[in-house]
Amino acid sequence: MIRLTLNEQNDLTVHLFNQDTILIGAEPSQVDLILSGSEIQPIHLKISKQNDFHIIINYANDPFISINGHPFGKKLLNTGDVI
Repeated sequence: MIRLTLNEQNDLTVHLFNQDTILIGAEPSQVDLILSGSEIQPIHLKISKQNDFHIIINYANDPFISINGHPFGKKLLNTGDVI
């Protein structure tokens, strides 16, 4: 299970996903979680479970997307990480 908490203007929303892979982006027909914004690509991020670990991939190669303040291309996620 993948659990994401979105904090949009101090409004917390929890999203639970029972699949091993989720796509995040702007295109409703292609993603599991829609983000708005002119700079958001149709598929911006991918989170997948691999060998009991969660990996996040920056599909858009967006230098402004970060994990705990550090840009990334592909990274292992830990509980409490801030994207």
